Amino acid sequence: MNWEVFRDYESLTKFLIAGVAGLGVETGVLFLMFDLGSLNLYLSKFVALEAAIVTVFYLNDHYAFEKYDKKAYAILRTNVVRAGGTILSFTGLYVGVELGMHYLIANAIGVVVGSMFNYYFERIITWDSV
Repeated sequence: MNWEVFRDYESLTKFLIAGVAGLGVETGVLFLMFDLGSLNLYLSKFVALEAAIVTVFYLNDHYAFEKYDKKAYAILRTNVVRAGGTILSFTGLYVGVELGMHYLIANAIGVVVGSMFNYYFERIITWDSV
C-alpha cells in the first residue's frame, strides 16, 4: 500500500471539501426520496449515492485534482473505483439502521468510512493514471 498518497495534503484537503459537498447532496437526495417521497431506503440510497458521485467527480476534476490530465472516460473509472466505497457506505447504512440508528446518521458514518477507501484508490487509479 502506497501511503505517500496521503501526504499530498493539498489534494487530500480539497478531496475532503468536495466530499463534504457530496455528503450534502447525498443526504439531501436521500431525505427527499425516502422521507418525503416514501421510496425504499436502499433504492433512495442508490440514487442519492450516484448523485453524490457525479457531484464529487466534478469537484475533484475541477478542484482537488485539477493538476492531473483528464480523459473523457475518467467518470466511468471513478464509478468503478468507488464500488468499494459504495459497498462500505451501504454496509454502514444497513448496519447502523439495524442497530437502531437514525438512517441519516448511519449513512454519514458509512460515507466517512467509504470516503477513506475512495480517496486512496481515486488518487492512485483515477487521477494518477489518467
